[in-house]
Amino acid sequence: MTRPPNPPLEIEQAVERVYNAPSRGGRSYQKPVKATFKADRLISLARKMNGFGLADLEARSPICPEYETPESFLSHLYGNGEKIILFTRFQSQGQAVAELSDAEKEPGALEEFIRPKEGNGTWFLSNPVDGNYRELDRLKTNTNPKGSSRRCEECLTSFRYLVLESDEADPALWIAALVQVPLPIVSITSSGGKSLHALVRIDAESGAHWREIKKKIAPTLVTLGADDAAMTAVRLTRLPQCYRAEKDRWQELLYLNPGADETPIAQLPTL
Repeated sequence: MTRPPNPPLEIEQAVERVYNAPSRGGRSYQKPVKATFKADRLISLARKMNGFGLADLEARSPICPEYETPESFLSHLYGNGEKIILFTRFQSQGQAVAELSDAEKEPGALEEFIRPKEGNGTWFLSNPVDGNYRELDRLKTNTNPKGSSRRCEECLTSFRYLVLESDEADPALWIAALVQVPLPIVSITSSGGKSLHALVRIDAESGAHWREIKKKIAPTLVTLGADDAAMTAVRLTRLPQCYRAEKDRWQELLYLNPGADETPIAQLPTL
């Protein structure tokens, strides 16, 4: 490459194509070469923030994360009556479907998930579901001969969010990169381990539309450390303010902005 890397500009151009750009007379974009993590690009971008840390992130959070509960967090992201699958076992169909009625928005309503008896923490499916099972040929296996699932794409009632996470990037560098990308990041949560999960609002009209948006914004994000395999409409992500016993740590909510737009977090005023 003969030019310095400029991931924010590339992401901004991708976002413009996705959200704002009109049709350009049938012009098509060439299929990109499969993106891979480029540590030097992440370091170069992170350096621009000169040590931006978790305290700086919280200071720019429109809603103070410290006082949020799992129930209030979900109520900020999903509407009354929407259903969210909760998990304490990742490879399962979920341990409960929480319908966000007024009762389930009360603190303590999800107590069993705040300190789960199993030791790997708590997840939720990032997009809401109808709560019903589907039987699909593509999901048939020896252990699931009917292909039964309530967490598949056919069960989704909205294609609202995309999850960004990285197991490769240094967390401090990953934060410094995330706060510069022009995407509507509504929340950032620690996994209780080394990774951080960001939830990006996509508001796609369908699964096909969701994948089209992902295809356009993913390559540059992957070069910064985002896990391409984690970018699916049915991805599980960590539920904040829940305890992860195996790590003896909490899955902390670090940032919450339900009304996020494409303004990079680093450009938001401190509160």
